[in-house]
Amino acid sequence: SGCNRSQLNTALGCIPINDQNALVGWILGWALGIGGGLAFLLILYAGFQIMTSGGDPKKLQAGQELMTSAIGGLILLIF
Repeated sequence: SGCNRSQLNTALGCIPINDQNALVGWILGWALGIGGGLAFLLILYAGFQIMTSGGDPKKLQAGQELMTSAIGGLILLIF
């Protein structure tokens, strides 16, 4: 209930509704956080795939490709 008249009080916090730039900034902040979290989870999963490949070249390559893609996506999010 700490929102002012130009903000909408939701479970996610105060969403600015009258200022378009503030709304886009709020959405981008959430999108970057979710994207970074997903990239982190994919990196963990790729590491697990690589560790449990058991010497199988196909599984090892699949884990390496996923790791490369997740890190590339994270770099894109950062920049």
